[in-house]
Amino acid sequence: MGAWLFRDPVLKYAGFDRMDFEGAWDFGRKASLEYRSLPAEKPGFTSACLKDSGNYYLRESWEENANLLHFTCGAMSTGHCHGDKLHVDLVLNGEDVLVDGGRSTYKDILLRFELKGNMGHNTTIVDKKPFTTFTDSWDTRKLSLPVNRSFHTGKKAEFVQGGHLGYISEGIFVNRRIIWIKPDIYLINDQFYASGEHEYRQYFHFAPEGCVSEENGLLTFRGKKNAAFFQFLTEGISLEEYSGIISRHYNQCEENVCVRASLKKEGFASMITVINGGDSLAEAVQAELLDTWSHTRFINLNETEVQAVKITAGRRRYVVILCHNELFHSSDAVIAGDCFGVGNVCVFDVSEVKEGERCYGGEVLHV
Repeated sequence: MGAWLFRDPVLKYAGFDRMDFEGAWDFGRKASLEYRSLPAEKPGFTSACLKDSGNYYLRESWEENANLLHFTCGAMSTGHCHGDKLHVDLVLNGEDVLVDGGRSTYKDILLRFELKGNMGHNTTIVDKKPFTTFTDSWDTRKLSLPVNRSFHTGKKAEFVQGGHLGYISEGIFVNRRIIWIKPDIYLINDQFYASGEHEYRQYFHFAPEGCVSEENGLLTFRGKKNAAFFQFLTEGISLEEYSGIISRHYNQCEENVCVRASLKKEGFASMITVINGGDSLAEAVQAELLDTWSHTRFINLNETEVQAVKITAGRRRYVVILCHNELFHSSDAVIAGDCFGVGNVCVFDVSEVKEGERCYGGEVLHV
């Protein structure tokens, strides 16, 4: 309908070849004929930052077998909206892996709150408490301001982050950072700035077409044509699988597999998850944490200051540096392995770097 109303070839690219029955009923036979003759034009972009609504899309291409990650961190707006801040949808090889639970009903019943609430999305909560409270089918009492949103697209990798103030009255700030190493590796870093001991939880809702298994901390999802692997690098995380609900059509529901990752930690906490996948022959990457050092102060840096992850995928090798605090005291750099980083979030492609050879050519995703 939008393609015909605005005579927009890019919208036609995402629409039907011919106007559907509803459009033909609304606009008539002449509109149907005009729509059929309207050319279709592939968009001139792939990834997109829609900051006003808080929606961010990290897209490999417009092909049907492409990879796509959707991240949302926007305002609640109206009673139609769900408690989905920091939620992630993930498509690998053109097939759903992580999904939104949907809607199903507007009735003031338990199902409405299960699908609408925070735990019904691929997000995080603290101390088993939601950061959004729904009093009935439409009314929301506890809202959480979205903050810290930024987006960057680079040659090797792309970056998006966002946080919210849902726990600020308890002295806790929550932030989620996502690094996409093109075309098939994703790193999710959840940061919890707090004092005292708290329990932090991540939720993962999987597409019902697939099955989920766990062995030695490696979570594997296998769909109809793809495979996805989840590695939890933070020490002390426990995983729990349970049955959830997904509604793709109004008044229709089906079961899906969900996984809850839990961590109890004193003070600042960082949860790092590495995800990769592809077709059914794909294999899990190797992911490990590296020690980090200050270049000019000659001291070992701790996990409340900075963390680094080494990722090996066949012949491809990467180092990701994740700063959690200000630590550049002079003309400084963070050293991780043989990589020297000067940004808040940096990605180094070390595939061609020899062991022991210093690497300065990292891509800064966030200053």
